[in-house]
Amino acid sequence: MAMPLPALRACHMAVKARPFCLVGAGLRDRRRHASEAANSRPAVEQWVEIVNVDEVDRSTRRLTGMPDQNNSDQAPHDPLAPSSSFVPQGGQRSGKSSSSSLVSTYAQPPPIFIRGKGSYLWDRSGMTYLDFTSGISVNSLGHCDVDVCKAMAKQCRVLMHSSNVYQNARAMEFSQELVAKTRESGGMRDAAKVFISNSGTEANEAAIKFARKVGKTLHADGSKHEIVSFHNSFHGRTMGALSATPNAKYQAPFEPLVPGFRVGTFNDVDGLESLITDATCGVIVEPIQGEGGVNVATAAFLVALRQRCTAVGAVLIYDEIQCGLSRTGKLWAHQVIFAPDADVDGDPTRAPQPRPPSSASASASADPASDPEPLAPAPADEQAPAPDPVEPAPPPDQAAPHPDILTTAKALGNGFPIGATIVTDAIADAIAAGDHGTTFGGNPLACAVALHVLGRLADPQLQADVRAKAQLCQHYLKHLRRAFPALVVEVRGRGLLLGVQLTRDPGPVVAAARDHGLLILTCGTNTLRLLPSLNIPYSDLHDAFMLLWRAMSDVLEPGPDRADAWRHYGRTGAS
Repeated sequence: MAMPLPALRACHMAVKARPFCLVGAGLRDRRRHASEAANSRPAVEQWVEIVNVDEVDRSTRRLTGMPDQNNSDQAPHDPLAPSSSFVPQGGQRSGKSSSSSLVSTYAQPPPIFIRGKGSYLWDRSGMTYLDFTSGISVNSLGHCDVDVCKAMAKQCRVLMHSSNVYQNARAMEFSQELVAKTRESGGMRDAAKVFISNSGTEANEAAIKFARKVGKTLHADGSKHEIVSFHNSFHGRTMGALSATPNAKYQAPFEPLVPGFRVGTFNDVDGLESLITDATCGVIVEPIQGEGGVNVATAAFLVALRQRCTAVGAVLIYDEIQCGLSRTGKLWAHQVIFAPDADVDGDPTRAPQPRPPSSASASASADPASDPEPLAPAPADEQAPAPDPVEPAPPPDQAAPHPDILTTAKALGNGFPIGATIVTDAIADAIAAGDHGTTFGGNPLACAVALHVLGRLADPQLQADVRAKAQLCQHYLKHLRRAFPALVVEVRGRGLLLGVQLTRDPGPVVAAARDHGLLILTCGTNTLRLLPSLNIPYSDLHDAFMLLWRAMSDVLEPGPDRADAWRHYGRTGAS
């Protein structure tokens, strides 16, 4: 059931501000408090006895050009203040690294980050950024979460690595919990076993190899070997996963690719019969394409995929590396697509309806350009209304399009490298000792961190809160679209994985947002990608959209539609 909006934001959206002066004392105070909290660091240092924080700080300063606090010839230094030795290097904008020791595989803008906490990052010049990327869907519990750090430090004292020549208790515990949480959630009905790796591309490589092995088991002559993927998908950069990623930008420099891959059109049900044949051993698909533009699979498409794979004996693989682990408000994204209540879990077509405006909002200025007062600060998070009551997971639906393999990574370690490939018993039975392996995958340290993170991401209350925040995001995006119709044409996605389709290159918007202290991403063609942490405070969510409005105002010239949308946006949240 959709939540009414005054519970979410209308109560504090009684703003008296011009569209060009959106960030007021509330945001500045929150940034200052976040900076002070990150600087104090007592919560972590009190229990991490095995970490020499001073030595870590000295190493950081050497790498970032900051003076050493312990050098008696130098004055005490604030690690978040601008460094006198820091000279911005213009070459970074063209993709050149600030360090000649790094291979230039990324086109990186100027900020060089040295610290993070919650929703915030700080660069070495002292600038504070509100992170609306969560490390590309990795830091779902925010940066430097205290309890994640505790889990890591605790395991570091016991055992970090032992190799897969022998079993380790943490890997067994984590794999059992991942299977149990998956089945309890109503996703992947026949989940049974797990292969643990270090990253998303490794998880997909394992899935592709497992599908090939199943095909070889069914047809020893190797005739059942083809892997099917879909346009606008992204499955990784290693050669097998890259071969399943039909994007010339990624593939062309490394051709010839692995043979035996075919490509279909996403959400094209009619084309599946000719695409998936008796020669197909596996089909890999993202229920929600992230890198390709935040494109959501239809329920009919996933059902048809499941039926066609069953008909020809092909393995159905769901790549939920970016869209899974509660980012959509359910543990796995495919649940949102075919669940009965999917249309209220952040679907743009079912935006929540707000209650009538409060007396405070009724007094807001009728002309945003005539009122010089700054933006009213957002209320404290403890004042944010509770989300809808948590609904129990629906019983497994025998007709639902459950996969044979599901891959996950990214948020699984909240920044610590780990990936996992979940398989059914039928798939596991086809894999023999020596068929696949990894040196670091499943090490006790990674599994201890992932066990803790999984327990929190699988919490039904966190998932309900994600759905509530998704409705709030849809409210803001609805009015951004009204305000900038020449720029914003569509909003896609589910939960806190959102794509904003623009009519032009999103680069200027991303750069303007960064200049204002907001980090956002692009994807697909002319699409902004919004990926906040799942536990982002409501106040930070509010501030992020204020900054996004300001960035769009920098890119697009003022117009009457924008002013009218701002009056609704700022006063009542009403349509």
